[in-house]
Amino acid sequence: MLTIIGFGLTVSNFLMLTFYDWDFKSPYHTPRVIWLLSALLIFVAHTLDIDGIDGKQARRLGLSSPLGELMDHCCDAWTAAFYPPILFSLFSGQVDPNILFACEWIIICGFLLAHWEKSITGVLFLPWSYDLGQMTTIFLFVTTFFTSPSIWANRLPIIQMNVPELTPYVVHGVFWLCAIPSSVINVVVACNKDRTKVPTPGAVVRPFVGTIFVFLASWIWMTLSPTRIMEHSPRLFLLCGGTLAANITCRVILAEVTKTKAPMWCHLMGVYGLVVFVLCLGLPPTAAAKLEFPCLLALTSLITVAHLLFFGAVVNEMCEIFNIRAFHV
Repeated sequence: MLTIIGFGLTVSNFLMLTFYDWDFKSPYHTPRVIWLLSALLIFVAHTLDIDGIDGKQARRLGLSSPLGELMDHCCDAWTAAFYPPILFSLFSGQVDPNILFACEWIIICGFLLAHWEKSITGVLFLPWSYDLGQMTTIFLFVTTFFTSPSIWANRLPIIQMNVPELTPYVVHGVFWLCAIPSSVINVVVACNKDRTKVPTPGAVVRPFVGTIFVFLASWIWMTLSPTRIMEHSPRLFLLCGGTLAANITCRVILAEVTKTKAPMWCHLMGVYGLVVFVLCLGLPPTAAAKLEFPCLLALTSLITVAHLLFFGAVVNEMCEIFNIRAFHV
């Protein structure tokens, strides 16, 4: 229950900021108190979910189970789709949509990378960078409450860059220079200690295939969009691809928990790819421009509902297997 509450706070934060700044162009229309409320929501959600309060409470009550672990990590996977738009609400109008897109997918891939590592080593190494990122975000929101979003346009001394310009470098640096090398080293060490853990080439690649497909399809859509959808409806566009990526990551986590092969394809990927092909390559530009936003809205709704139904079905099935009831002590 604490896991779901923490995730719900993150979604509420996303929806609240979306209401006041749909397209990342009007941060000054957001009431000051919203920045403080957003910081509070991030802190409570992080404390309940990411910081392990939910797991500690489950162990204290003797209710820890694979179901709880699955729910926790699946909620975290979806949180990765909400977190970047929340952060970049502070920098509305100061960040190129391509940079926002890249940061979103780096965070999504970073979470998937951790579970790829766990599928081989059997241990989930939680990077300190995520906790530090959450605390930094809270500091930025509180600072914005006491000042104004315009403060982030000021250049920092020495490096002569403002925070919106610096943030993508930090995200890329942590991912490419810290997360990837750390995961590779942990896998190599684990395989050297136990040769039975040495994965086949297929086992190494399978968890990433679905996410790479969705990333490439999303990049093609953003690049060839007839209405430049990433500029006009960035939050909805990121939510659509991010939710599909979360669904794929949940399937990888489920395969990890059940000791089965991670799936490389699901029907939602086919629907997503078909929509991208029709809008970007199949229809005349004028027709595609008229249909793009309705298609994005319908596709986001479909993927979200399908993801929730998939999650609910998995929870019900695991409850039957372990003879337990969800959300009951």
